[in-house]
Amino acid sequence: MDRGELDAYLAEPRNAVLASVNAQNAPVQVPVFFDWHDGNAYVSVTNQRGFFPNFARNPSVALCIDDQGPPMRTVLIRGDVAVIEGDAIWPHTERIIHKYRSGQEATEALERMRGEPRVILQITPTTITSWSPTPRDRDIWRAG
Repeated sequence: MDRGELDAYLAEPRNAVLASVNAQNAPVQVPVFFDWHDGNAYVSVTNQRGFFPNFARNPSVALCIDDQGPPMRTVLIRGDVAVIEGDAIWPHTERIIHKYRSGQEATEALERMRGEPRVILQITPTTITSWSPTPRDRDIWRAG
């Protein structure tokens, strides 16, 4: 994928799997919704999730986004997490919700989320890898 194709792929409402490392140095993977904006991935979670303390110990994460079926394209993002708190989370959270939900369902989800101890995980990529069975879709980008 070229950069335009990558951005278009990541703009679609796809499931993703976020991987972090726990206190025992074991991998922890969780399915998440995400937003791709200005070259970063954003994930909305509550700070009560069992995996949340992993980011304070080790900010290195991986995010895997792939197709549910053919053509079986995948984007792997490796990078570091920064935790965003307070009112700054809402523009990102709203983009995430509107990417995956619409109308009343989106409104109700946002209302519910406003009562939760929510944060945004900003994932700044160090490496982005795209892959598919088609060789032209395989590429690697590195930060810097």
